[in-house]
Amino acid sequence: MNQLIHTFFQHAGFERVAVVRPLADKSIAVTLAKKSDFIDGFSLEKIYKAFNEIEKGWGGSSSLGGAVRNSDGSRSKLSIKKITEIIDSVISNKDKPSTKPPKKKK
Repeated sequence: MNQLIHTFFQHAGFERVAVVRPLADKSIAVTLAKKSDFIDGFSLEKIYKAFNEIEKGWGGSSSLGGAVRNSDGSRSKLSIKKITEIIDSVISNKDKPSTKPPKKKK
């Protein structure tokens, strides 16, 4: 599958992609990918972390991954709007410094 996605990226000219697909069971299949680890501004690890704060089970590698895979075959229960908001919030903060004060050592 990685080779297929890499070939798709190469021929289509995409560097990063989020594929969101509603399923018959009303869950949402999401695949996140980027052409290589040298692509900036699309940290899949940060995106997985943001999703896992709301819905456990998101993950994959540094270049390919996606939504939770539940034992019943269903995928994410989040809405497409929420999925888009989470991805946008992570990638829009890529160059912004943290606004949270540093934790004090005890």
